[in-house]
Amino acid sequence: MASILPAFLLLLVFSAITLEAATLADQTTPRRLAASFLYHTKESQPNYDKAGTLLSAKGLSDRERAQRAAQLREVLDARGLYLDLQTVPDAADYTDSATRSSWFQPLPEEPRLAFVRVDGRWLVARSTVDVTPVMVAELYPFGLDALTDLVPRTGKRIFGLLVWHWIALAIVALLAVLCARLLRLLVRPLLRFICKRAGLDTTDAATLNAAARPLALAVTLETIGLVLPLLRLPGSVTRWLVLAADIGLWVFVAVALYRFVDLIAHRVVVSTQADGGSAARLVPLLSRVFKIVVVLAGLVIVLQRLDINLAAILAGLSIGGAALALASQDTIKNVFGSFTIMTDRPFVVGDWIIVSGAEGIVEDIGLRSTRIRTFADSVITIPNGRLADMTIDNMGLRIYRRYRTQVGIEYEATPEQVTMFCDSVRTLLLEHPKTLHDPERVVVGFFEIDASSLTILVQVFMSATGLREELDIRQEINLGIIRAADRCGVAFAFPTRKVHLEGATALVPGPPANQLPGKER
Repeated sequence: MASILPAFLLLLVFSAITLEAATLADQTTPRRLAASFLYHTKESQPNYDKAGTLLSAKGLSDRERAQRAAQLREVLDARGLYLDLQTVPDAADYTDSATRSSWFQPLPEEPRLAFVRVDGRWLVARSTVDVTPVMVAELYPFGLDALTDLVPRTGKRIFGLLVWHWIALAIVALLAVLCARLLRLLVRPLLRFICKRAGLDTTDAATLNAAARPLALAVTLETIGLVLPLLRLPGSVTRWLVLAADIGLWVFVAVALYRFVDLIAHRVVVSTQADGGSAARLVPLLSRVFKIVVVLAGLVIVLQRLDINLAAILAGLSIGGAALALASQDTIKNVFGSFTIMTDRPFVVGDWIIVSGAEGIVEDIGLRSTRIRTFADSVITIPNGRLADMTIDNMGLRIYRRYRTQVGIEYEATPEQVTMFCDSVRTLLLEHPKTLHDPERVVVGFFEIDASSLTILVQVFMSATGLREELDIRQEINLGIIRAADRCGVAFAFPTRKVHLEGATALVPGPPANQLPGKER
């Protein structure tokens, strides 16, 4: 029994090796092709001649095939492109849904890499083979690939990396720190110039420094991403370093944009101070909204880089989001009402407005509601959601303010006196310095015969900037009308009525009250 166990274990090992060799020799599916290519190009024991047979390279020599296979693996490792076999289909008759052909692209971030089915075998597409030298040239611009041939490929390893790899990473980290400090000094004046051209505040040095620092770090990480291929690190290490640099790049870009929101908000405050600061009250809300958008956008990009399924997360949050939306629909309506009021600007703080159920001076425009100070000195608060749907009569936007009244004079006035009175009032209105001197809009005339007076209609438009000035002009016109009536000899009528009783007898005066019977002198 003891002699059978070693033989059995040896048989299992031999069977596993045979099965692996059979699988690697079989390219009937895209997954098996990918597994064979990765196996024959692994760094520990590469066999580029065998890997060259996996390429669709008709017309190329065996040496050229092996060279293209080595270059393709170098591109994958240098860029940290990870070929996950679980995402590669394992069906011999796989068909691409877009092209309806036996074609598969395993890496979305590198669409030039493709597999194609040729004569029942899956091979690396000829288009990929032809573009491989171009991909290598993109990795090493300016002929830097010559430097990579000088670095050793073998030697003592520490945690999977060669000793010179660790030395190179330490040098890159030191250069990155120096580069970040230098770039911060260069980015700061560049930001100041851009902000000055955009009309933003350039005196806030703290905000500019806070925005320059993450931008400098973002540029540094992008530079590190370009340097990593020169180190010829193992593909698994490069993958994580590239991923960390990519995530850090977007994080720092998001932080810089987050800081820029404050500069933009300050610009909005400065540009809206002339209108009473009403729009400036919306700046804190806009600033918070923009910052939330920047944070969410950065978070989405980071999660995508980590291959996290956002659809599943959003689906899980949809029920809670729906309940929250239903509970806060009034608040959301009022917030959007605030946006509408601030953007359309039907009124500003200090305007005299008339709306349904309220009239007065706008005292405050908040994020949820607007307060109106009535002429009775009370305060009416109206939610902005309702106010945005109302018909608003803004008395504060009047160019001219109308003066209109009806003057009643007594019936004893002659026609000549009525005509003279109307001409005097008309002359008064046309010569007043604060009235609109347009004869077509100055109305003075015998309007109607009332029950107790002759009614004169007086109408004119005044140029007044506020209620106090309007009242002063009205007083001057009213006093002028009184003086005109005095000059023309007419008197103002007041409601009177004469009652005639048909058949009534005259009243005879009686004796004095002190002479009535029963009274003593």
